[in-house]
Amino acid sequence: MQANEILQLANVIQSFPLKPNAEITLEGRINGFTDDKFEAALAGGINRFSFGVQSVNTEVRQAAGRFDDEKTLMQRLSELAKHPTATIVADLMFGLPGQTFDIWMHDVEAMISTGIHGIDLYQLINLPGSRIDSAEKKGTIYERADSQVRSSMYAQGSRLLEQNGWDRLSNCHWRSDKRERSLYNSLAKQGVEIVPFGAGTGGSIHGHGLMNGRDLTAWHNAIKAGVKVPSMVMSINESSHIDTIIKKGLDKGTLTLNELSLSLNTHLQPLFIKWQKNGLIEFDNNKLSLTLAGRFWNVNMLAGLFEYLATNPLLAQTV
Repeated sequence: MQANEILQLANVIQSFPLKPNAEITLEGRINGFTDDKFEAALAGGINRFSFGVQSVNTEVRQAAGRFDDEKTLMQRLSELAKHPTATIVADLMFGLPGQTFDIWMHDVEAMISTGIHGIDLYQLINLPGSRIDSAEKKGTIYERADSQVRSSMYAQGSRLLEQNGWDRLSNCHWRSDKRERSLYNSLAKQGVEIVPFGAGTGGSIHGHGLMNGRDLTAWHNAIKAGVKVPSMVMSINESSHIDTIIKKGLDKGTLTLNELSLSLNTHLQPLFIKWQKNGLIEFDNNKLSLTLAGRFWNVNMLAGLFEYLATNPLLAQTV
């Protein structure tokens, strides 16, 4: 997007009845994000900027499809972080091809040194058909860390952030400054309504899941023809209230058990006990808290919990 297009989009967003402190995030890459684009975004009311850094290591970055070298990246992030009000956030990814443990620790240390306000740590999910997946099939890419090394990467990365005074907002998000609120990331786990705009977006309204089609050609053709764009609406999830409580708790790292019904709490105890034996959780004053290992495996734990309920259903009237 060019600067004038960013401003145009921001002005459209401002036409909605937003709260004065609404969080408006522009996501993108550092490459090509010039001062005029930054100023246009700020002029349009955008107040949070999230960049998919992935790694600062030049070789690892380029293998992952990023263009800027480490020096260019670090300099630009440091410049942006000096703005008095804008929130600057960087996504780091562990488990990238060619990314050793030492490279990963340098990634985290380097991001801390830029003065940015938020850092997100994500594990690489290699989707079918992705750039990395295609390169692996051709044998033209470096090896990736196994799950044991990735768990160590997450553990040491999170420890390093917290040892440097960063607050953990969730299993994946940390901040050095209170201007970083990460509202969308937290609210999305709490069952709030999300209205999706554009191809490939998803959301939820009145309990119905929404998903817009990803095919840009079909999307643009529908708009030109004046017909409804490709999309789908999912049926209401009758257990969405319970799902939200569990998702929110595991994402934050603490599940308050009295938020669940007594019958559901009792029903889940065999699973919770297994988690505790495997060092994934600790119990404290009616709270289930994820250990560092649990925070790393939380997505698998959540999937396992819902699978447990599917194979061991609790009668609806007792939930």
